[in-house]
Amino acid sequence: MRILMVMLVMLLGIWAHADLKSERLVPPPPDAEKSQDPDPDVAIEGVEITTPEDQHESRPKYFYPYLSSLSFVFGGTLSSPEDGSVVSYGLFGASYLWPSSTARHIESGAEGFASGQSDFWTSYRVHWVSTARVRPFWSLGLGVKIFSNRGLASFLEFKNFYIRGAVGFEWSFWNQLSVRTEFFACPDFSGRGFLAATTGISWGFE
Repeated sequence: MRILMVMLVMLLGIWAHADLKSERLVPPPPDAEKSQDPDPDVAIEGVEITTPEDQHESRPKYFYPYLSSLSFVFGGTLSSPEDGSVVSYGLFGASYLWPSSTARHIESGAEGFASGQSDFWTSYRVHWVSTARVRPFWSLGLGVKIFSNRGLASFLEFKNFYIRGAVGFEWSFWNQLSVRTEFFACPDFSGRGFLAATTGISWGFE
């Protein structure tokens, strides 16, 4: 009887060992393997994959900071003297732009002509753009012609006064220096006048 009991216990132990071993050798189901290894082609929900955009460094915008300027110009003129003819002369001049923090300025200047005539004028000048590299403007003012043979007596003759209308521009090319070009028409109070064009250098300062 004892021998039968020992043999029964041994058979139960062998059967239990074989059953545990068989459980360890059973491969996992195919679905389980797929669930463990994510498909790389499937996008992860809620995550957006983007590439960084090209970032270009923007150039600083040019700013003209000067509130006034001193200009030196030269050019030519077509005028109609009292005899009704049309003559041409060279001229040179200088002008001062009075300080202003706006696009509106007062400008005063003087010009000398090869004919011996000199002019003094003051204008109200407005810039369409006052802080850019290229600054177009227009101006309107009043001037007087001074003749060498009459001197200061020229101020006493009303016909020597004229209206000065002009358009032009300045272009900054280096620090405070700008090229200035201007075209102006000047009808006087005698019914005549002159046309002129000038170019030169403008020096800006605060």
